[in-house]
Amino acid sequence: MEAEEKVVTCPFCSEGCRYLLRVEDGRAVEVVPLRGDEVSKGRLCLRGWSAYGLSLSSRPSLPEVGERGRREAVSWEEAVEFVARRLEGVVREHGPQSVLILGSSLLPLEDIEAILSFASALGTPNADDPSRVERAALLGIGLPSLPPDLGRADLFVVVGSWLDLRSPILASDIMRSLKPVVAVGPVRDRMVRLSQVHLLTKPGGESATLSALLRAVGSILKGRGRVSAPFGAPSPGIPMERVEHVAGAICEARRPAVVVSLGLSLIGSSSVVQLARALAEAVGGELILSPAFSNSMGAEVAGLRPADGGMAVWEALGREPKRSPKAIILFGDDPLLRLPDVASCRAALEGAELVVVAHFCPTESARFSHAFLPLAGPLEMERTTVNFWGRRTESPAILSPNGRRTAREILEEIAKRMGLSLGARWSPKPEGKPPKVEELPVPEPVSPTDERPFVLMLSPLYPWEGEPLALCALPNLEREYSVRARDFPEGYLSISSEDARRHRLRAWRRVKVASERGEAVLWLHISPEVPEGVAIVPFHLRGRAAEVLGEPQPDPLTGVPVLRPIPVSIEEAG
Repeated sequence: MEAEEKVVTCPFCSEGCRYLLRVEDGRAVEVVPLRGDEVSKGRLCLRGWSAYGLSLSSRPSLPEVGERGRREAVSWEEAVEFVARRLEGVVREHGPQSVLILGSSLLPLEDIEAILSFASALGTPNADDPSRVERAALLGIGLPSLPPDLGRADLFVVVGSWLDLRSPILASDIMRSLKPVVAVGPVRDRMVRLSQVHLLTKPGGESATLSALLRAVGSILKGRGRVSAPFGAPSPGIPMERVEHVAGAICEARRPAVVVSLGLSLIGSSSVVQLARALAEAVGGELILSPAFSNSMGAEVAGLRPADGGMAVWEALGREPKRSPKAIILFGDDPLLRLPDVASCRAALEGAELVVVAHFCPTESARFSHAFLPLAGPLEMERTTVNFWGRRTESPAILSPNGRRTAREILEEIAKRMGLSLGARWSPKPEGKPPKVEELPVPEPVSPTDERPFVLMLSPLYPWEGEPLALCALPNLEREYSVRARDFPEGYLSISSEDARRHRLRAWRRVKVASERGEAVLWLHISPEVPEGVAIVPFHLRGRAAEVLGEPQPDPLTGVPVLRPIPVSIEEAG
């Protein structure tokens, strides 16, 4: 059969690069860069080059239903009947408000709209997105209508970590511009290594550092307009001479750009986004926000969040929900992968009378499900997505779904069986307005103590570790991830080589990590990205360090629970 090429939008991050996918005999065999694409300009990252791997993975194609741990493969008709009947029973006994429906920023707009329409028809206000823990910080910040004008920028302030992993083309454009880069963050990632200045923040100290920058900018621009900064913000733990030097460089730039790498490292620091916007406005610069997920902005546009009276996902699956959900329906994401409080989320899944998981591949939450429904993958459906600056793109179905279905198709069948009419408009709860800059809460950066010489924080170190979609597309990554998970089932943490020498700790040995809240045993990894005095546990392994980190605390702006950094001691386990 002759090879066929079609233009598709990459499903892996929020940049929305397009490329040509070459298909032979029903299988994707090659990715070809698209030079005319205004985002990628003919470049691709590792994930983009590997997108054809999505057609190679052996994903389930038949639904499974039954009791937990005893599901059996059935036809789609039987699966729809099972879900509809069980869901009707929950609604009849407990009411529609007992149902929690979760979508995902990884799904296309068509599926997100179907999820919201089904929730509206069912009568539940509880529709949300587990990955909204990332974009909850976008209070009062609308969707940009134009691409970032990187060509005009003559200085970049990059706030947060791992921009080169979350938005590799944006990071590449910044580095290729050869313009000065000021990095603000707690790790030594690639952007830091290529930057001219690194304001190394203490764990949890991004907000304090931006507050200090705003105060310094206000002093320099005195007389040219008032620059507000939070009252009583704590010291960032960085010499003020260094902060003032950076503030001077920002003020001298004709067109600075402030780039925020949204992601797990900034959860709980929602003031960072508001402070970054205030900094960009103060110096006449551009604010660029880089979310991690392929349709984060599309989910925001569609209103994928609870309606009035509804619970946010972190409330419904949290420690003390207003009402425990009796039915939990998950489409395209896994709350056990996104939410900080793993134990409470797991308890909610175990306590529900009905758990339905519809996903591209089996997830951790699927272990608790009564029904697993295999979703069509990104290359197996027509899909519309919105990238991080508002570009809306449509992609055709390239491959056969092999019996899998889209969320839209599944919900249409369930609604028909339940006698529900889809098409009702979803009205999400209005977002609150952020406080004035002067009133923004700024958390105290966390420092080590004499007894506990490390600060433990959560952050990814390996690219896309634990992300099911990336693991499906990249067999080498999946094998590497599986080896680490098998060899180190207790999880691991990373420290610097300097700290390893100073404290006589050896790589890949079991170590005891202790805080004032508890202790855990993990394996030790040494990484050049980790600064001295810091220990990092990958976010997807946060449950392994739960006794050390303690209970999540609500973010003061968004209410999102966060596991704050904490001082710890580390010693070799006996």
